[in-house]
Amino acid sequence: MSPRALALLVVLALGSSAHAGGGAVKGTVTTSDHAPVADSVVQVIRDGISPPTGALGRSMPAFGPQLSEAEMTALVKFLRARFSKQPPWKM
Repeated sequence: MSPRALALLVVLALGSSAHAGGGAVKGTVTTSDHAPVADSVVQVIRDGISPPTGALGRSMPAFGPQLSEAEMTALVKFLRARFSKQPPWKM
């Protein structure tokens, strides 16, 4: 795995404690990591999340342009293995 993918993995893993802690911020690692397919996780990592203009809400920057397909696959597989007891996604 490339250094940039590893760095993103660390950021997401550390940030997930806020998501999983039941606080106001809910994100990918608390909802989509248990989904039957990885599509929504990939979409959030690739495209990010933005609240409507002028509204307060959750946000996450888009990382898609920074990751190769192989890095995205490795990251998504890690998130599934780390935050879900479900079997790995078929990718």
